Amino acid sequence: MKYMFEQEEKWHCGCCGVPFRIQPVMEDIPHYLKLMELGGKK
Repeated sequence: MKYMFEQEEKWHCGCCGVPFRIQPVMEDIPHYLKLMELGGKK
């Protein structure tokens, strides 16, 4: 898996766990769920 973080390209094996962890904010959870729905349509 390739992603950009702070203008630096990073590589991480998707089978070895998530490349980074976040601490969700309660009011943002509906936005996270919508992103998951949109990502599943690809």
